[in-house]
Amino acid sequence: SAVVYRASDRELSREVAVKVMREGATGNDDVIRFRRAAKVLSALHHPSIPPIHHHGTHAGQRFVVTALCTGKPATDYARPDNYLRPDEVLSIGVQLAGALAAVHSKGVVYRDLHPGNVLIARGDEPRAWIFDFDQAQVSAKFYVTLTERWATPPEERREPRREKPLHAMDYASPEVRGGAAFTTASDVYALGLLLYRLLTGRRPVSALGELVPPRKFCRCPLGLEGLILA
Repeated sequence: SAVVYRASDRELSREVAVKVMREGATGNDDVIRFRRAAKVLSALHHPSIPPIHHHGTHAGQRFVVTALCTGKPATDYARPDNYLRPDEVLSIGVQLAGALAAVHSKGVVYRDLHPGNVLIARGDEPRAWIFDFDQAQVSAKFYVTLTERWATPPEERREPRREKPLHAMDYASPEVRGGAAFTTASDVYALGLLLYRLLTGRRPVSALGELVPPRKFCRCPLGLEGLILA
């Protein structure tokens, strides 16, 4: 429902990311999700979550400006022919777990954690970022804990009438696949799947339905393996 551009902020001489709603995505639910995602970003403060600079409308198009995070989609590092070292996965796992903890502390469930929504920059100290909060679900706690001068009035706390189908149900937990609601626990489950893919480039379950330990595919420390499988 949106497209993201790399842009220049001429006033402050810096590069930024600009997310613009597609012209065809003008449904009321799309607008609610877009505005809600901006509100969620404004409440989050974590090194692995890009800070929001501005949200508004120009020439009838809604847009959001955030910090520019360099790197590649995690999908580039979740393939059998291209995956990360155990030390990189451990560092990235700590960063993403911290980001999810920050999200959950605000009364938000991310719901849509998968390689396509994570950016990774490799190097001596790898960096990872979570972005795209359009599918996030907020609770009453979210509005209570917002540190803003003017509280969000009830009429502005609207939720979409219809849930938007998720494109990466491969990363949904068993109870979600069975029809239960997304929770903070299902976010953690998705993180485990993501880290497994980054470590091995493969799915954790065989064609026979058996859970395959990461050490079958790579030299994974026992502690990291146990953490991911848990």
